Amino acid sequence: MREHPWNAVGIAVLAGSRWAACQPQIRTCPTKNLPEDSGHTESLLESLRGLAKTFVALVQTRIEIFASEIDEERTRVGRILCSRWSRCSFWPRGRA
Repeated sequence: MREHPWNAVGIAVLAGSRWAACQPQIRTCPTKNLPEDSGHTESLLESLRGLAKTFVALVQTRIEIFASEIDEERTRVGRILCSRWSRCSFWPRGRA
């Protein structure tokens, strides 16, 4: 198997496709089973509002991640500068 790893992948794909072919096909759509008066009256505008809220939440999360990364980089640069300063301040200076 170490010499031909793609053979194992091919065998796994073949076995998976055969297994899936043996499984019963269940294709039901949940909206087809709902009666006409199910109270589901979401309009296009409400759907767009929900999509906009999701997008705003996504952007907010990305901004928070970016701010966290900036804070980590600021801390890292501070540590590097302190380390360099301490090395330079305690380095023995030659006297003429």
